[in-house]
Amino acid sequence: YKMATITTNDVQIIGSLNRDEGHKRLATCLGWKAFDEDFDLRSSILLDYLYDNLMFAIAKGFPWSQVLHVLHLVLDVHNDSIGKELVDVIKCYTSKAAQFSDRISENNIKIFTTNYFSTYLTHYKLYKYVFSVEQERNFYSYDLQVDVPIPPLPLKDSKEHNIWEYEKKIADIEAVEEKTKAERGLDFENTITEDHELLSKTFKEGCVPGDEEENAVKISREAIVKLIADAAKAHATAATHSIVANIESVLEDLEFKLEKTSLPRPQALGPPPRFRGKTPLSRAKQGGKSPSREKSPKRKGSGRSTKSKS
Repeated sequence: YKMATITTNDVQIIGSLNRDEGHKRLATCLGWKAFDEDFDLRSSILLDYLYDNLMFAIAKGFPWSQVLHVLHLVLDVHNDSIGKELVDVIKCYTSKAAQFSDRISENNIKIFTTNYFSTYLTHYKLYKYVFSVEQERNFYSYDLQVDVPIPPLPLKDSKEHNIWEYEKKIADIEAVEEKTKAERGLDFENTITEDHELLSKTFKEGCVPGDEEENAVKISREAIVKLIADAAKAHATAATHSIVANIESVLEDLEFKLEKTSLPRPQALGPPPRFRGKTPLSRAKQGGKSPSREKSPKRKGSGRSTKSKS
């Protein structure tokens, strides 16, 4: 890792920024290309190493020029100690620190050395493993669909919470009602189909195969009576199914209406709507009005009848 031209002004700017912004600024000043810290762990760890030592020197009040030399010192030690044993790293640091003795004061060298030994050199084995052993990069990326929250409605279209809850419960009941009606209609259609098939089967079984004139001769009275009885029975079965279906429909409608009316209605919505019962009489009234009796107009005149003259 090499260091690009970096000035004391750059160091001052880095020290005035927060950690995230300071990281980015330091990487730019070092001349590094943009990288993803989650994938390029070596560059990320080295950047932390340089930034932490830089901020330590700033926190201890080192002159800006000496802070810059501290940054050069720790980078040189890192580059020359990759893959070496701890003893060799200590010798390397001692040698490098002596080379910077004319640029960093003796007191500041001592302060920095104490911190350097308690941080970097204490955990050197971890640094050595990261920078000397190649690791397999097993990264997986998935495209996930993110459903963003529905934007809230304007306040002018808002409702009170109790009204919203009431309308939601009503909507849930009506949804179940529609589903029940659809299932009931499907069952009724299947029943009608079965009844029609039964009627067709009854008439087919009553017919004798052959010529129509021969059938008229061969069909006996008993066969005709049986055919009529079977047809009447099939028709009665179909009528019974229709009546039962209508009764069940009325009962289910009443249950749903009762469930709606039993909910406590908010006062702000006013009185609940009135439900009209679905009875055969009401259906007949909906189909049309019964014709009214028209009165014949009375003829005006004297009460006497006129006689024709012969």
